[in-house]
Amino acid sequence: MAVWEGKRGLACADRMYFVKGRYSVAAQAMARDEVRAMLEAFVAAMLRDTYIGSTGGCWSPLAIEVLPADAPAPADAGLSITSDGGNGAWAVGGRVLARDPASAEAQVLAVLAMGMDGRAYPGCVDAEPHNPGGGGGEGGGGVEDREPNNKS
Repeated sequence: MAVWEGKRGLACADRMYFVKGRYSVAAQAMARDEVRAMLEAFVAAMLRDTYIGSTGGCWSPLAIEVLPADAPAPADAGLSITSDGGNGAWAVGGRVLARDPASAEAQVLAVLAMGMDGRAYPGCVDAEPHNPGGGGGEGGGGVEDREPNNKS
């Protein structure tokens, strides 16, 4: 983990993710070195106990399109799955062509072909397991602890 210290905070890079920490305290409450040390210890502990993964443009299974029953199997498929029952699916040009788009062959190939299409790589994970309440296109998360408002 690389750490950069600035006038108003701390930043670090962990597994190619940029994490920024900022801690504000009244100037008379503690020395600047104490504030920096507390922030550095907090960020280091948080990163040890925090999962960081990318769900940006990755982990997006290929779209599945119907291949008509009378059409020949695509000769330019990079990957294919066929079954004895006549179902088949072919990864072609960033999509999956399948006789039956709902078939297991089509669904499995849509996920397997992500690696060939550059959509799955180390650090790229499905959004669902670690972001169950997410949605709406949020690109990040934050934690902020504000001074309590003691006004009545």
